[in-house]
Amino acid sequence: MNYFKKQLLNIAVKSGVISLDTNKNYFSSEWVGNNFGFGSYENDNKLINESYKINNAVYSVVNLSNQTSTSIPFVLCEQTKDGDELVESGGLFNLLQNPNDKQVFKEFHEEALTYLLLTGDLFLHGISPVGFKDAIQELNVLPSNCTELNYNYKNELISYDYTLNGTTTTIPIEEIWHGKYINPTKEGLEFGRGLSPLQAGYRTITASNENLTAMASVWNNKGVSGLLTSNTDETLSPEEAKGVQDAVNNKLGGSSKANGVAATTANVRFEQIGMSGSDMELLQSSPQLLRGICMLYGVDPALLGDTESRKYSNLKEAEKSLFVRSAIPNNERLISYLNRFVVPAWSLLDGKDYIIKQDLTEVEALQPDKKVQAEKNKIISESLTALLSSNLSPETKEILLIDIHGLEPDKANTLAYGQIEQGLNQEIEEDTTEETEQ
Repeated sequence: MNYFKKQLLNIAVKSGVISLDTNKNYFSSEWVGNNFGFGSYENDNKLINESYKINNAVYSVVNLSNQTSTSIPFVLCEQTKDGDELVESGGLFNLLQNPNDKQVFKEFHEEALTYLLLTGDLFLHGISPVGFKDAIQELNVLPSNCTELNYNYKNELISYDYTLNGTTTTIPIEEIWHGKYINPTKEGLEFGRGLSPLQAGYRTITASNENLTAMASVWNNKGVSGLLTSNTDETLSPEEAKGVQDAVNNKLGGSSKANGVAATTANVRFEQIGMSGSDMELLQSSPQLLRGICMLYGVDPALLGDTESRKYSNLKEAEKSLFVRSAIPNNERLISYLNRFVVPAWSLLDGKDYIIKQDLTEVEALQPDKKVQAEKNKIISESLTALLSSNLSPETKEILLIDIHGLEPDKANTLAYGQIEQGLNQEIEEDTTEETEQ
């Protein structure tokens, strides 16, 4: 720690902003950086409390991304010379079904991604009982906003502190996997913390919060929408005014009469009290703020009701974008952590080469459109039929099938030399299967 930081730390201690435990011979990132921010660098608790906790847009975007991610099943496979074989039993398989005694895997999955998406950090705590060759038997997520990195005087990471309800537990580094988003800021480089998307979008979120507060105030203070007056110079007594008010409420009040028109023989005039231009601009800014928040997480705003921002021709394309831009990449990140932190010891213990993968075969939004595929198959069939029915020699047909249609030589030979119907149907079926797998 350089001279400037030491002096700054001393000032903070003397001012009562922080306190140092003289029993510890290391510096904690709780003192500087994550919980004691410089400038506009906000701590995890503030980011969560001012966004996910109270902002419906942030909650909806993160929740949509998480629910989409957790809808994709994770599978355990053994890598063999013949390919990956599905594993559905054993210690590692059981761990992936129930990572700990309080959660099933889907709950663990959601919690892990929630902290990663909100704070930019994910701390996985793996417990390996004695006698299991370091194979993890229990896996938990440590809340990022309760976990700190501890460094010695050489700036080497030596442990983690997990603090909740005033109780701090120090955990050795070999029991923790710290995954994070890249944080190129000086604070991130010095204190080893990931950059939260909420930090990058903090001004947008602040504006969204202010917008929601202002909108609530507008509606709360909206009052009546107009004034009903006599269209003469005569005034009404309080009793007469009350009678008119009661009559108006009886005749015009109620949601069933909304936007209706009422006729009267009385000589009265209605003065509209409309929403001001600034109020209208306030209401119209909400979609733009929602789009800014959606950008942080790769979510199409159209999936949250912002139809004006729709970039895709139909909802299925927007849903596919959610999987491709958000859910699948987030899952791949989590899987990479599990494959490096959990899998190796289990592979060594069982003598097998394990790997965790996500299974996309059941994701409907990623499957080819059946109507489009049928039309494509028809075009392929008609094109091949026209070629095979032509007066060209079998040799020429075979060449064209290879060069133009991209068929394998044996398939082209089968079609060109007479086995048209059988070969054609087989080719279309294999082409469709290949595209579906891709």
